[in-house]
Amino acid sequence: MDFGNGFGVGQTACKKGRDKMQEELKKYFITIDRDYKEGEVAVFRQKFCGKKVVNAVLLSTALGVYEAEINGKKVGEQMFAPGYTYYPRRVLYQEHDVTDLLSGGDGEENELTVYLGQGWYCGRFLCENKTQIYGEKPAVSWILRMKFADGEEKAIHSGTDAEELESPYEYAGEYDGEIYFARGCGDIIGHPAVFAGKTDFALEKTLTEVHVQEEMPVREVTVSGGRTILDFGQNFAGIVEIDPEF
Repeated sequence: MDFGNGFGVGQTACKKGRDKMQEELKKYFITIDRDYKEGEVAVFRQKFCGKKVVNAVLLSTALGVYEAEINGKKVGEQMFAPGYTYYPRRVLYQEHDVTDLLSGGDGEENELTVYLGQGWYCGRFLCENKTQIYGEKPAVSWILRMKFADGEEKAIHSGTDAEELESPYEYAGEYDGEIYFARGCGDIIGHPAVFAGKTDFALEKTLTEVHVQEEMPVREVTVSGGRTILDFGQNFAGIVEIDPEF
């Protein structure tokens, strides 16, 4: 039996399927339909109904940084997805099994929400405080593939039919952190535009991810001049969580 030949055939078929998926993902990049503003975070939403789902996989990537949620729950654990690369040559993508995040009943509505930041692609970066280093605007692309209990398969993807929502972020950047309104937003303010920039880069799956490592308590609280200062007792890169019920 020729194990070597069979393995080669399997590899070829797998590579062809992967190449097709990557080229498909590159077709669906969307961006904001307005002028660039440094530190802006866009929020896109796609609603869809379905039957009982037995398997669902989300493929996603961005020129910038992004975070996806399905029905209000974060997809995966990676921070700063898809990760920093030399964008003209290589961009990373993520693949997540999201079956458990979907509402499984017939006709039940689901919401896919994607937050898109500028990141290293076009946000403020380097000691010279440059912006738009690799492109003029951030962009994001996704494909959600679903298989239903009756055997039917369906795929939805990013496009101009998605809604753009008012963002809860007034600002988000690599150096100056975030200005975030916890009261939330959600009004529909328009729709995205098709991304017209170059996409002749290679797409590769992320191998190394940034994750949250630990939770740190506040060490000291100071109220001064109408402001509350929370001191964690050390330098760190992280996210502040506030319990409004406290």
